[in-house]
Amino acid sequence: MDSQIIFQKLLEQSPVAITLGVVIYFLYKKLLHTEQNMEAQRVEHKEELKELNTYVRDREIQHIDTLNNLTIIIQNLDDKMETISKAL
Repeated sequence: MDSQIIFQKLLEQSPVAITLGVVIYFLYKKLLHTEQNMEAQRVEHKEELKELNTYVRDREIQHIDTLNNLTIIIQNLDDKMETISKAL
């Protein structure tokens, strides 16, 4: 082929190649931005989960203490009822 024809074909396709290059560049930038936002959200959610986990643990400890106290009260009532029954 003649070099002029090759050069002409190259010039005909240059706008398409440039357009595709620009589109790829902007899509890449958008992807990077999206990944950065997702990473920031992950960190934020991780902190929220830590706080929630701490809250749940504290509440669980309180519930265990309450159940232990309730067990002691029921045991004391049972002992008193047993004492009353023996007295009768």
